[in-house]
Amino acid sequence: MQRSLISAGAGLLLALSHGCTGQTELDPQIASAFEAAKRRATAEPTPPGEGWQPDAILTLSPGLVDQLVSQGLRQRGTLKGILDLGGGITLSPELKIETVELAAARACETCVRTSVHLAGPVRYVAGILGRGSVPLEVDAVVIVEITTPRDASGWVLAARPRAVRKVELDLKNLPKAVTKLAEDQVRSWAEASLVDAEPTPITTLSSDQLPLLELRLASVGAGIQVDLLTQAIEPGTLSGPRARPAMIAEDWQLEIASTSLLSLARRQAFLAGAQSSLQLVPEPTALSLEDDTFTLGVRLWRLSPPGWWRDVQVIGELSIEQGVAQMAATSAEVVGASEGAAWADPLAALTQAALISTVADTLKHSMPASRSATVGGSRIEIGVHAVDGVQRGAALRLGGSFVLTPSGSDDRLDPAGG
Repeated sequence: MQRSLISAGAGLLLALSHGCTGQTELDPQIASAFEAAKRRATAEPTPPGEGWQPDAILTLSPGLVDQLVSQGLRQRGTLKGILDLGGGITLSPELKIETVELAAARACETCVRTSVHLAGPVRYVAGILGRGSVPLEVDAVVIVEITTPRDASGWVLAARPRAVRKVELDLKNLPKAVTKLAEDQVRSWAEASLVDAEPTPITTLSSDQLPLLELRLASVGAGIQVDLLTQAIEPGTLSGPRARPAMIAEDWQLEIASTSLLSLARRQAFLAGAQSSLQLVPEPTALSLEDDTFTLGVRLWRLSPPGWWRDVQVIGELSIEQGVAQMAATSAEVVGASEGAAWADPLAALTQAALISTVADTLKHSMPASRSATVGGSRIEIGVHAVDGVQRGAALRLGGSFVLTPSGSDDRLDPAGG
């Protein structure tokens, strides 16, 4: 379809170059209408109030949250200490977090409850009892708070140990006389070491991927849901029921209101400017989604004097290609035009050919794509695998994978078990 349109349009280029009216300036009405549309599309979004409503929702599966929190805690490295027990007796534990398991029970609105197992050597110096190094194991329940700090690149989801409960020690390998003195101090040291830390980044929401004004945690527990407010000038709303984290098919899922996607795409179109030698600017004006198909309204502005606009309805299919959500047009029909466009009716085919590439490229920049990044010293690979229209066409849904490679490791942690 695209090749035939381009072929049909190519033969009209010569006629186009000789068919101009000779004007050197845009028609004032066209210029005024274009500038007004551009101002509306590129205006700064209104700062949200406290009761803002999300126009996008990000859902992370329980398996992914387990993986992220576990890796966040492990990034603490080796916990070291020197404990003076009195009487010339000292202990020097060096423990690493070996396993982390999330519990079903919630500890607070933005917290997860984890069972943590630490192990490693503890060196002791005990006067006449001698010195040595023996294995030490600690089991504890750690309450981890999920926070959402912001940095230069966007928003960050971070894990911060908030409290430690139910610490159990295995000190049987120490001399008995030392064990009696050590229990309380080792327990206090373990509690303080686990919570004495800054929040550890576990993943990011890059502004390059999805421009955001605000973000807040909606629910934390068996999975995480994050409410998002994009920088759309005209944000939409999500009226359908929320996805349950345990029920999503992918590691993560993002739903964004089609109205917001349209607003972001419109802004991108005007900021990008004319996309061809024909001085065409495609302004998305309407968007309807249904399963894997879409209907898109576009006002195509021609900025070469005298200028005109032409309204086109595009029908196409949603797909994923190389980790990028694509909107491939299968047909385009002219449904309206300015008075100055009447003389150019034979350019319909050429207009449609340009539209297919320019609109697809514009919308592509408004949707999150697969990417790789380094967060907290670990490498993450986020893949986009699914795209469809939901909520009776009012929202676009994206889903995909999240694979984490810990720092200094070749082991890929895949919440799906891959």
